[in-house]
Amino acid sequence: MSRAQRGSSVRRDRSTQMNTVTIVGYGSLMSAYGLARERALPKASIARVELSNAARRFGKPSIHAKRLAVTLDAIDPTRPISATRCARSAAGTAPQAVAVTLPLEYLPTLAKREGYPSEAAQRLIETAGDDLAGWLADLFDRSSDVAGYRATLFQRIGITSPHYIPQTIRIDGEPAIVFVAPGPEGTGSEAVRPIRAENDYALLTTAEVWRASPTEPQLDYIASCLLAGAHGVAVDDLAGELPADLRDALAAYSAHFSDEPKRLREILGLGERDYADFRGPRLVSFCGDPG
Repeated sequence: MSRAQRGSSVRRDRSTQMNTVTIVGYGSLMSAYGLARERALPKASIARVELSNAARRFGKPSIHAKRLAVTLDAIDPTRPISATRCARSAAGTAPQAVAVTLPLEYLPTLAKREGYPSEAAQRLIETAGDDLAGWLADLFDRSSDVAGYRATLFQRIGITSPHYIPQTIRIDGEPAIVFVAPGPEGTGSEAVRPIRAENDYALLTTAEVWRASPTEPQLDYIASCLLAGAHGVAVDDLAGELPADLRDALAAYSAHFSDEPKRLREILGLGERDYADFRGPRLVSFCGDPG
């Protein structure tokens, strides 16, 4: 066994003992505003992570409203998406996301939010046991590609989804989970067509999705993603060059920008020191002057 493998085994043992799972959020899960509709969130730990081999765009019809949600695709499909924890002082403009570590028992609730059936998540837990992220990582590693992984996952639990499917993502080599919207590679079942097919698998920038759908639901979702900038989470790749009318519309969310730190601490039960360790040094408001 290599040193990297030994390190991974040690980390997995620790994760198993804690009976937790780490979920990487790269869209609305990055802000308190986006998390607020979760009525009963357990106490969690949180970290900023920098994504590698990842393209983040709008492209998945939402199950919650008439709008396009964010997708995450591998730039090089032959390599997995991975992540690295950000140092407290690390700023940068490379794509960042938020890793939230929660009790494993909460996974079905979060999965349902992502359009993955809660009963499927429960079957995953029953099949994989406490080390769910490690189990998915092993399944992914044994598959020839993403399509093969999803087919095997479907064979194991008998349920898939057209919206989002859990996939492994390693954070500094440690297995975690990210919910990915399936594209042309499929859902793992020929009977379940990816919802992205309704949009011809198109991937849009923020400016493009706003031009295509300048509606209140789309604006609200864009804001829930970009408000991550209040925590120093780099979303420059997602924001791009915002058109003037979108900036004007986002100004209505300036109060939310100011409230984000307090609200996130409340929602996730974070202490001030925990939040300070999470928050990045480069705060960016896409909602006007944060004051």
